Amino acid sequence: MATTEEKRESIYRKMKKLQAYREVENLMGRCVFAFNYHQKAGVLSYLAMEEPDISVELADEGLYVGPDAVREYADWKIPDEPQVGELTDVHISCPIIEVAEDGLTAKGLWLCPGEGALPHEGEDPQAIWMWGTLAADFKLIGEEWKIWHLHYFRLMKCDYQKGWVKDTSLENKLNASMPRSAKPTTYHNPYTPYTIRDGIPGIPHPYQSYEESDKEWMLHNEKAF
Repeated sequence: MATTEEKRESIYRKMKKLQAYREVENLMGRCVFAFNYHQKAGVLSYLAMEEPDISVELADEGLYVGPDAVREYADWKIPDEPQVGELTDVHISCPIIEVAEDGLTAKGLWLCPGEGALPHEGEDPQAIWMWGTLAADFKLIGEEWKIWHLHYFRLMKCDYQKGWVKDTSLENKLNASMPRSAKPTTYHNPYTPYTIRDGIPGIPHPYQSYEESDKEWMLHNEKAF
């Protein structure tokens, strides 16, 4: 039978994990809002830029590892002045967040429905759908949670009128130049009418502490569970 002190310690750990869950959920929400509004400084402030192995990967736009690479990618991806008629409006929902038992790291997964508009000179902007899944590792730095490893898995990006079955022209960045610091994309498999979804990204599961093997959890095939 647990002693009174053991019960107190158990309740304290659960409360700390609940607090961490709320802070991580709010952190990701703030980062997405900053991204939608082209607030580059805001986005960077939510990332663990203190960590040498910080990483960011969005769809097939390359993998960026290290503070300098992430900053270069942000300069490329988030223009200081958005174009007239441009719209990026990504949402996050259905969070699955697991805080490590040691309270030092966390893993999170969100569904990301969204819509947007692409300006075209001399024409009305093109209305589009943008849907995917957002996965991230979080690290407690001092007393503040930061986004440590971030990976957006694109499900579809298509013309609003045509839909994701008839239009797959926007799902890949064909022949697009990327920042010099880009490493090869680790995973990009958006929907097409000719493929089958493969259960990636996997969802986070309870864990004790962050180990070297945990770096691959996002790429685990969830169909295997």
